[in-house]
Amino acid sequence: MGGSITIARVWGIDIRLHWTLVFVFALLVWSLAGAYLPVEYPGMGATARIVVGVAAAILFLASILLHELGHAWMARREGVPVNRITLFIFGGVAEIGEQARTPGAEFRIAAGGPVVSLILAIVFQAITLAARGNIYIDAPAHWLARINLLLLLFNLVPGYPLDGGRLLRAAVWHFSGSEQTGWKVARASGQIVAFALIGWGVLTMLTGGFADGIWLVLIGWFLQNAVAAETASATLQRQRAGATVQQAMGLTDEPSAPSRTKIRQLVDDYVLGAGQSVFLVV
Repeated sequence: MGGSITIARVWGIDIRLHWTLVFVFALLVWSLAGAYLPVEYPGMGATARIVVGVAAAILFLASILLHELGHAWMARREGVPVNRITLFIFGGVAEIGEQARTPGAEFRIAAGGPVVSLILAIVFQAITLAARGNIYIDAPAHWLARINLLLLLFNLVPGYPLDGGRLLRAAVWHFSGSEQTGWKVARASGQIVAFALIGWGVLTMLTGGFADGIWLVLIGWFLQNAVAAETASATLQRQRAGATVQQAMGLTDEPSAPSRTKIRQLVDDYVLGAGQSVFLVV
């Protein structure tokens, strides 16, 4: 994902922030300080609302990171490498280096994130109950408890590549005994959810909720593209599984040049003569 910067390493995994996260952070602070807090906590001053909004937004992004680290931790336990974790406008993604080898491993890796979100929701709710009377702690904790619960529920929607779609894939794989069947069901569910969100978003825009509708359309569009990308990646991994370097090189049709070819001859005959720019030296 281009336009990302690495800010830390956890368990040898790069933690990266995408530039689009700036818009998410600004939107969160604006909605909290300008809409949520004035309604729910009218006694809070303007400056305090901004400070609380900034703190809540930071903790929300940290919650998303912990959700992805839940996936990464389970993946490492299952022997599946994790390349990096990137936070961006639609949340976070743990870029796993290869597919799980068993349906059980797939299920546990997919469940790692939602389990963390559930724990966070419980922890923030406990803080809310303990901080009754202190609106500066109660306000962000109460909002974070609800937002983590919503994050959990949304991720459990059975549409690939959401966590619910991965859990569905693992279940179908387990009960059918076929990884391909699991892929087909998960891919179909992902497309259904993606197009449903796009349709919902268009309907919302037509009925007056333009901003909310655009957001739903963008999420649906992102999920549809993610399904296509995940499908292509999985297909490539299956095709290259067990392949040797010799077999891979046999698939190429790049022009070759003998190792004794003079540079002048290479330029005249290959580069200028045939318009070629890449050669296998044999």
